[in-house]
Parts: sequence; C-alpha cells; structure tokens
Amino acid sequence: MELTINEKDYRLYFGTDFVDYINNANGMVVEGVKTNVGGMLMLNAGLSMKSPSTLRLILKGATNTLASKPSNKDLEDYINGLLDQEDDDEYEILFEEIETEIKKLPANRREMGITKNKKA
Repeated sequence: MELTINEKDYRLYFGTDFVDYINNANGMVVEGVKTNVGGMLMLNAGLSMKSPSTLRLILKGATNTLASKPSNKDLEDYINGLLDQEDDDEYEILFEEIETEIKKLPANRREMGITKNKKA
C-alpha cells in the first residue's frame, strides 16, 4: 500500500517491524514496567474508533523502516487535510484499507487478538 504525504510517496509496511513499533510505542505497562506487548490490541480499539491519533501511530509504524520518513508535521497536516474535507469519505476509506492491509498477515491478526478462523 502506498500513500502520498506532502507530495512524497511512501510504501507502507505492516510486517514484523510494524508490529514491534506499535507494541513498543503503545504497549501495556504492568506495575510501572513497560512490557512492549499488547500495543496491537490497543491499536485494534483505535481502528474501530477511526481515531486520528491511531492513524498517526499506524503511519509512523508503517514507515519506520524507510530511509525517508514523513515528519510529525507532515503526518499532522496529512490527517487534518483528510478530516478538513467536506465529507470524510476519504478518511473512512483509508482506515478500511489500512485495517485490511494490517489484517492480511496471520501474525498481525494474532497480535490483535483475532483467532486464526476470523480473517479480515
């Protein structure tokens, strides 16, 4: 999946490095200790709410292995641009496409708490 952000094309990656990034950035804290697990479970909740902060996290995670990454400002402008449109169809469609891409990999579905029999 590719997105154009601030006139630059970015190929989004949703493999193991993406999962590690999400778990590290969004993982559970148990008795004050960051566990680096459970971030994908939390991501699943953010996907269902179509939260702008979840979209930012996803885009950061999906581009974290690229040599050239979008800046925080680029991401903020991109997301606000989608939300600022008269209708938010493009924003909604983007979330659906991203969710489909993330859930293509069985390991990602498992990290999100989705059993092997429930596919995207």
